[in-house]
Amino acid sequence: MFIFYYAVLSEVSPPTALSPFAASAITGGNPFRTMMLTWKYTLPAFLVPFTFTLNPEGLGILLQAPWPDVIRTTLTAMAGIAALAMGLGGWLVIKAGRTERLLAISGGLLLFYASPATDITGAAAVALAVVLHLARVRCGTVT
Repeated sequence: MFIFYYAVLSEVSPPTALSPFAASAITGGNPFRTMMLTWKYTLPAFLVPFTFTLNPEGLGILLQAPWPDVIRTTLTAMAGIAALAMGLGGWLVIKAGRTERLLAISGGLLLFYASPATDITGAAAVALAVVLHLARVRCGTVT
């Protein structure tokens, strides 16, 4: 499953990246810029297989665990993907600052490792990133 997953992702990642090159040919866009943009958007997907290989609790992603573990692991993996997308893409309400992005990325990485301690720590880091961002937006210190 681990190897098959990465074989599928080779369609959007360098150096192969056939899908972005085809899309840029159809739309007339810059092939290299399109490839790098798709790679940036799919970067969180490259971490998903580590969820079910690093820790036995991660088998919940593969539906190979008790249902409470499946639900918890699935929800924290989804939150981790959202946090990584938020941190790597740099967008929350408006353009996120460096501190907010680093907190979101670190929280997203912690949410991927399936254990209660890392889930709580990762969720706290992501929540702190969102609170800092919303406070910055409300104060009007947007750059």
